[in-house]
Amino acid sequence: MLTHVHEHEDLFKQIVGEVFFKLDPVEDLPAETSAALLRMILSTDTRPAAGTTEYTSNTQPNTPVLNRSAPRLSISSPRLLKRWLPYAAAALLIPAAGFYLYKTAKKEPLANIPVGQTIRPAGDLPPGSNKAMLTLADGATIAIDSIPVGRIALQGGAVILKSRNGEIIYTADTAHTAATPASNTMRTPRGGQHRLTLPDGSVVWLNAASSITFPPLFQGREREVSMTGEAYFEIARDPARPFYVTVNDRLRVAVLGTSFNINAYDDESSINTVLVEGSVRVNHDNASRVLTPGQQALVAADGDITLRNDVDLQAETAWKNGEFYFGEKTDFGAIMRQIARWYDIEVEYHGNVTGHIGGSISRNAKLSLVLQMLEKAEGIKFEVQGRKVIVTP
Repeated sequence: MLTHVHEHEDLFKQIVGEVFFKLDPVEDLPAETSAALLRMILSTDTRPAAGTTEYTSNTQPNTPVLNRSAPRLSISSPRLLKRWLPYAAAALLIPAAGFYLYKTAKKEPLANIPVGQTIRPAGDLPPGSNKAMLTLADGATIAIDSIPVGRIALQGGAVILKSRNGEIIYTADTAHTAATPASNTMRTPRGGQHRLTLPDGSVVWLNAASSITFPPLFQGREREVSMTGEAYFEIARDPARPFYVTVNDRLRVAVLGTSFNINAYDDESSINTVLVEGSVRVNHDNASRVLTPGQQALVAADGDITLRNDVDLQAETAWKNGEFYFGEKTDFGAIMRQIARWYDIEVEYHGNVTGHIGGSISRNAKLSLVLQMLEKAEGIKFEVQGRKVIVTP
């Protein structure tokens, strides 16, 4: 299981730090505690031999990162055991945490790909976080991440609350209902994301560099919002009041009760709507398509709508769950656009850099770790200059 750990010890140290929040205190564990933890991690029996404590790993056949053989790891001293304990934990948990990539052409495990050299900035760039600006009907703006938990404002018949986990929630206040409530807008910057509960109970996740405009209270026979960027919706079912999403002032998505993701960034070649559950109709000019779960509608700049059935739903929606997930058809340019929005960086290409990468990386990792993983999977090089990342083949 740990055959190749020594080959990438620096990277393992960094991964362990990211996943386990700096595991230096493990050096302070008593030897017997460390041994017990390691036995639990490797699911093994201990078999002492000639003063050496041995542990045999039971690596599963689908382990995506490390060598799949099951060598015996001999630890002859408490000091050495403590040294390798966090690495063993990382080796077991990295696949579950999503730290693995492979080249889709060969499905070559990361551990067998030659190591590149990342040039890091003096201060590493952190990942994005939950932050957004809320613009009220009167034009007042609120930095959501800087205000305390509790009631924020009263808007057009709705009370705006900030929950303990930072979510913004609109709830109806019938005592102060406005005749025609004006719209509110939530905007996330590059490097930001946020979650919003609309007044009908529908939930929206906004990705980086995105916005949603909505009424504080839905009135009448329709519920309608508009958006830019990328958002994941879970719509409260109400057959009497269909839900509509206007995208970039170009596209209209009609909804009854469903879960779906819309990617409408300006730097992408099409507006992509993927349906996870329920039913939606995508309308553009005179063209219209109804989606079933697992389908995706791609609306090109000329208005043409194409349906795809071979959609990797995990790749389309993983951002909402804190991951970059790349399916086998994800090209390198699309990957770097996602990374650029989340880390608020500019990407500059020197030379022709192409290819496809599969796998996943946590969105909680620092930029340097993400770039290292990409280097190993694709054999490319990165140079970081402040907030600019230069990519060379």
